[in-house]
Amino acid sequence: MPRILVAMIALLCLIPSALADGGNISEDWFVRGNELLLQGSLEEAAAAYDLFLLNDSENVAALSNKAAALTLMGRFQEAIDLCDQAIEINAGYAPAWSTKGDALAGLGKFDESVSAYDRALEINSEAAVTWFNKGVALGYMGLFDEAVQAYNESLRINPDMAEAWYNKGSTLAGLGRYEEAISAYDESLGINPDLAEAWSDKGMCLGILERYDEAIVAFDQAIKINPQLAEAWFNKGKALFYQGKHIEAISALDEVIKLDPELEQAWYSRALALNQSGRMEEALQSLDEALAINDQNAQAWAMRSAILQSLGQAAEAEEALAKAKGLGYAG
Repeated sequence: MPRILVAMIALLCLIPSALADGGNISEDWFVRGNELLLQGSLEEAAAAYDLFLLNDSENVAALSNKAAALTLMGRFQEAIDLCDQAIEINAGYAPAWSTKGDALAGLGKFDESVSAYDRALEINSEAAVTWFNKGVALGYMGLFDEAVQAYNESLRINPDMAEAWYNKGSTLAGLGRYEEAISAYDESLGINPDLAEAWSDKGMCLGILERYDEAIVAFDQAIKINPQLAEAWFNKGKALFYQGKHIEAISALDEVIKLDPELEQAWYSRALALNQSGRMEEALQSLDEALAINDQNAQAWAMRSAILQSLGQAAEAEEALAKAKGLGYAG
């Protein structure tokens, strides 16, 4: 499935309109909890909500927001229990259903999470974040067309949500709708031009469409923003290879290997580029690295056989070819 940039955006009740009392110390703990939650101080936020709940144990906003903090900490079942408590008090409180959906998604129960999001949207159909999170869950279920529809609803409400444009682009790419994906990535980048993943994935789509010059420009933008983004270096290397720029491809793939030396495909692609450059001994070394990571790669064994044959090492070439054929190679 396509990569999802943001697995979850928490829906919070930041305005103390749901509080039982107003203008008191107890209310301050609710506000403080919200501040801490937005700062990412999750344990402290949960503790602040607990202090508020000592005086108002049935406040659905505090229960739901504490559940959001627990969800972001990965304490999904505790979050679900709190949401159920809030829902028992007020089944019409949409954020409780939405946060329950987030926690269920965290447990990998995506069908149940979608049901929870649907219940939230029945109550409030204009919650952009809930539509967004529903799209994420649908994507994980492989329901890409439905995910696109959910992202479209999120963007109808909030067209400036860069994450929704990005995830829509990733989902469209997963459907093979590359031109539409590129347009979605462009929308995302118009809002947040520093989103390295969007530049990288736009480049990937351009590469699939064989628009290699544009793809390399996109990969370079991604690398400029985040030089540690291995996939941008990898896909840049592939684009350069397809352009016949084998030396530059090798340099890009060397960067990938520095970042992720266990990436089999980087070693294999590097071997291809080295072989095309006439550097067969180095290509063999690169293939050996790839096969040390995954000795079930039939194409790598077949390539190793061809190089060994060219080097006059017939016996070893036959042995490598036999391994390739044993793994299903039919060339």
